[in-house]
Formats: sequence, structure tokens, C-alpha cells
Amino acid sequence: MLSGVCPKCHQDTIHVKERGVQIGDTERGLYVRTKMMVSPCTFRTYICASCGYLETYIADQAKLVEVASAWEKVASPAPGFDI
Repeated sequence: MLSGVCPKCHQDTIHVKERGVQIGDTERGLYVRTKMMVSPCTFRTYICASCGYLETYIADQAKLVEVASAWEKVASPAPGFDI
């Protein structure tokens, strides 16, 4: 999506908007829990106008650092392992 091409339908009809999607009360940002108290962070949503596929990315670098220290890391598959 960040390249401007949809990974699903391979069209170049990608559009972006900061805080482009809202689920519940997220007017001030996306809430990502990294501590007991949560605070909003900025995010960008990319949508393919051809097939409707969307991706959302946190745009707040400080929040990404918090996530890296507070969330469990997903293990990479072993070499030769097909997902």
C-alpha cells in the first residue's frame, strides 16, 4: 500500500488519509495499549479504491517504541518454512 499499489488486486488506486477510519470514539487518534493508561496516537489509513482493501499504520514514532517494549514479539518462521 505504501508503494501506491494494492497488494491484493495490484491496482494503483491507493488513497490515504490521516485518521481515515474511526471505530468507536477515536476522534483524537488511535488508542494502542502499552501501559495501564492509554493515550491516542496518530495513524494513517490507506484504502484501495478498486477492491476496498485497507491498511492502517501508526504514524507516531514514540508509540511504536512503546509497542516494541511492551508487546510480545512474533517469532519469525524458520528458514524454509512456508506460511
